Amino acid sequence: MKLKNLAIALIFLLVFVACRQEDEATQVPAGEPTEPVAEETVAPVVVEEVEEIPDEATRVPADEPAEPVEEETVAPVVVEEVQLGTQADADVVSRIGLHPNQVSLNTQGLPFPWQANAVAATPYDASQPPGPIGLPDHIQVNFGTADPSQRLPEEPIMYIIPVDAYKNLWDAAQDESVTQAINGIFQLTTEILFPPPASGLPTLPFEEISGFNDLGVQVDQPIGTDISATKSGYRFVGRFMQDLNPVTNEGMRYIYQGFTNDGKYLVTFFYPATTEFLPDTIEDISQDEMNQAASDPSAYLGQKADQLNKLDTSAWEPDLDTLDDLVSSLVIVDMPPNGIAGQVWQLVARSDGTTEEPLGNTENYTVVFQPNGELNYVADCNSGSGVYDALGGMVGALAIELGPSTLAECGSESYSNEMVETLSTAQDFAVQPGGNVLELIKPAGGGSLLFRNTGPADAVTPGAEQNPVVMPTPEPQVPYAQVIATSGVNIRTGPGQNYAVIGTAAAGEEGPIIGQSQDGLWWAVTVEGAPAGYGWVSASQVQAFNVESVPILVGPTPIPPTPTPKATPGPKPTKTPKAKVRFTADRKKINAGECAILVWQVKNVQAVWVYPKGLSHKDFPVTGEGAQEVCPETTTTYRLRALKTDGSKVQKITSESVNP
Repeated sequence: MKLKNLAIALIFLLVFVACRQEDEATQVPAGEPTEPVAEETVAPVVVEEVEEIPDEATRVPADEPAEPVEEETVAPVVVEEVQLGTQADADVVSRIGLHPNQVSLNTQGLPFPWQANAVAATPYDASQPPGPIGLPDHIQVNFGTADPSQRLPEEPIMYIIPVDAYKNLWDAAQDESVTQAINGIFQLTTEILFPPPASGLPTLPFEEISGFNDLGVQVDQPIGTDISATKSGYRFVGRFMQDLNPVTNEGMRYIYQGFTNDGKYLVTFFYPATTEFLPDTIEDISQDEMNQAASDPSAYLGQKADQLNKLDTSAWEPDLDTLDDLVSSLVIVDMPPNGIAGQVWQLVARSDGTTEEPLGNTENYTVVFQPNGELNYVADCNSGSGVYDALGGMVGALAIELGPSTLAECGSESYSNEMVETLSTAQDFAVQPGGNVLELIKPAGGGSLLFRNTGPADAVTPGAEQNPVVMPTPEPQVPYAQVIATSGVNIRTGPGQNYAVIGTAAAGEEGPIIGQSQDGLWWAVTVEGAPAGYGWVSASQVQAFNVESVPILVGPTPIPPTPTPKATPGPKPTKTPKAKVRFTADRKKINAGECAILVWQVKNVQAVWVYPKGLSHKDFPVTGEGAQEVCPETTTTYRLRALKTDGSKVQKITSESVNP
C-alpha cells in the first residue's frame, strides 16, 4: 500500500538528547528569535512555513519592459529561447549538463526581466584582493540584463553551479575554501542552530561577496513545492564587510544557498533587500549610533541582529516570503522530485552516527528508487521490491514498505539481512553534495547505511514496447559492453536521461564501446543507423570490458524544451491563504527526566497534531495555538503534523540527535 501519511502532512520534529556534550546543528524556527541557551538544553524544534505551489513558471524576455504585477494576478507565460551561437557554447552546455532552456522561474511580480545563460568557466585566480575567485561552467539566471558580462553588481542574480566541478577547480589549486563552504551550506540545509547564527554564514560563490559576513538575520529554510528544483537550502538577509561599519540598507541582500534535488548543483540567489527600520546610508546614522558601533562592535551588531530578527517578513522590501516563493518556483526540466529517485545505489559503508565503516564486496547490493514510487533491490543472494514515499529534495523523510522478496540464507558474512532491515526501517535520507552518496538513516540511535551512485537507472520498463537497435559484434580485445539489465536497456542520443531514446538493447547483447562521458556514468557504443553512428548507454546497466584506454567524448547539446507560447492573462484567482506553522522549544538540550516546553502556532490549515515519533499522530490532536510540557526519560522525537486546507503534499524536515 502507499504510505499516505507522508504524502499529505507537514511534519516537524524535535529530538531531546540526554548527556551529549557537543553542539548539535539544528533546524531554525521561523518565529521570533530566542535568547541563547545553556549547553544543557534540548535540541530545538523545526519551524517551517508551508509554501503554496506557484502559478505556472513565467519568463519575461529581457528586451521587453517589465511592469509590476499585482500579487494575485496570473502573469502571462512567455518563454524566450536561448540561442547558442558557437560550438564553444554547445561544449559549455554539455559540460554543465543543463541547457538554459531547461530552467524556468516565476518572478512573483517583481520588476525585473530575467534570462538564463550558459556561462563559460573562469580559472582559479588568487592574484586580486579581497580573495580568490573561480567558477566552472555554470548557469546564470540574470535579472535586468540578458548579457552576463553587462550585469551590474547591484542587480539580482541566481547561480546554478555543478558541485563536483566547482570543488575540483578549487581543490586542484590546493584551496579547500569551496569544499568547506559547500559542506557548511549542506550542514545548514539539514540542521540550523537555535538561535541561528547571526554572522559567519557560509556563502558562495566568492564572486558575490567581499569580506566577512558580519550580520545575518531572518535565517530560515524556504519550503519548496512538489515541482521545485531546489527543496533543500536556507536563506538569510545579510551583508559582507571588510571593515566595521554601522548597519544601513546599503549592501543588505536576501541570500539563498541550497542544492538541486539531486544534489548535483549548488543553487544560490542574491537580491537587494531593504527595510524602513534601517537608515538608507551612513549619512543617515546618528552620532550616538556611530559611537556605539565604534566602542563595542560586537554588542552593536548583536543588538541590530535582535532588532532585525523581530521584524515580520513583510517589513522588508521585497517581502521575504515573495523571494522565498521565487526560489521555490525554480523548475528544471528532468530534475527528479527528490535525490534518491532514478539512480542505482550500491552499498558501500555503514555508520553508527559518528564513524563510517567501509564494506567490501558489495557489488551485489543495490537499490533503485523508481520515480513512480516503486523500488527494487538486490541484497546478495536475495532480491525484492516495494513502494516508498520520499518528501524533500536532497534531504528529507522516507517511508518504505517492502513487498515480495526471496528469503535465502546468504552466509554469515553477508550484509543481506542488514540491508533489508535498513530498507524496512529507514525514516530519513540524505544525498551528499554532488549527488554521489546516499545515506539511509534509521530511527534515532539506529545508525545508517551509505550507498554510492553508480549511474542512472535507465533499464527498460518491464512490459514496455521495445525498439531493438543493431550493434556490430565486438572484435577480440576491443572495448565492449554487455547488457546486464534483465529487462534490457535504453540507448540514447546523449549521456543523460534528458536525451531521446534511439532504441533498446536486450539483456546479454554486446556492442563495441568507442567512448565514455566526462563523468564516467555513460558509455558510447556503436549503433548501426544511429544519427552519429553511435548511442549512449548507462554504465550501471552494462558490464564493460577492455576499457582502460577508452577516450572521453563530449555529448551533443541537449535539445531544449519546446518553448511555451504566450498566454493571455486570465481573471484574478481567489488566493488560498498561505498556511503558517511555527514550532519551538524553550530548551536546546535536557538531561534525562528534565522537562521542556513545546510551543506552536498554526494558521490556515485543516488539522494539527503534536506527538512523539513512533506513535500514531491521530491520538494527539491539538488546537492551532498552544504549549505543552514534556519530560522524556530517554531520547525522544516530537513531531508537529499539519494538514493544509487543500490536502496537498508538503515537505518534512528532520532534526535528530543520538545519545552518546
